[in-house]
Amino acid sequence: MKKYTDTQNLLERIDQLIRLKATGTAKEFATKLGVSRETLFRKFKHLREIGKPVKYCKYRRTFYYDERGIKQNIQSSTLYFARFFN
Repeated sequence: MKKYTDTQNLLERIDQLIRLKATGTAKEFATKLGVSRETLFRKFKHLREIGKPVKYCKYRRTFYYDERGIKQNIQSSTLYFARFFN
């Protein structure tokens, strides 16, 4: 298990595992990353703030991105930039 100290590398690894749907529970995910659950949830908050809404599926026992939220964020950004550049 590699301990991540660099925030960017940690966010990239979190993103990778979420996309693979290979996270496990919050405790398991934090252990895989070598961080505390609190740190993990702070990183989830950061991901949500940049438009990647993280959710948890109890049935599959994994975190995932809420695609509806991502699409809404993309549409909002597109509309903003369309207004800005036109």
